[in-house]
Amino acid sequence: MSTRDHPNILLIMSDEHAPMFSGPYGHKLVQTPNLDRLADNGVTFANAYCNSPLCVPSRMSFMTGRYIHHIGAWDNATPLPSDVVTWAHLLRSVGYDVVLCSEDPKEFHDLAAQKAYRPVLEDLKSRLLSHWDGIDLERQLRQSQKERLLIESATGGEWRRFRSL
Repeated sequence: MSTRDHPNILLIMSDEHAPMFSGPYGHKLVQTPNLDRLADNGVTFANAYCNSPLCVPSRMSFMTGRYIHHIGAWDNATPLPSDVVTWAHLLRSVGYDVVLCSEDPKEFHDLAAQKAYRPVLEDLKSRLLSHWDGIDLERQLRQSQKERLLIESATGGEWRRFRSL
């Protein structure tokens, strides 16, 4: 497969903040040089909107191109049914290697119930990085009561999941 026929696709979907607070969208103080370079050589979207105010249903709608009420994605705890096709499946069907890197990829296709599922940081070690420095941040956070409580009590994220890992 040639890169002319199948150009590289890197999709960064960052939710829970306004894009205007990043360099590619014109913020004067926030410095995001790596995002700026990616945006300068790629595509950015200025008129996109979310189909749900909740992050997981919004991501599922984006991945499937379907409304949340068509796929039953009503809340952040509902996994995407395994029979629902995403555009990642379509890319794979035409020869792309598709990798999902996410805070919690279990939300897609009920991966937590599958025996082949491995936590995201283990996936990163084996699939994306050519060198692993041996630091298992996920394990350290789970084992350190002080750090775990600090993260869990911080605003801006659902970190309570670390308790069950």
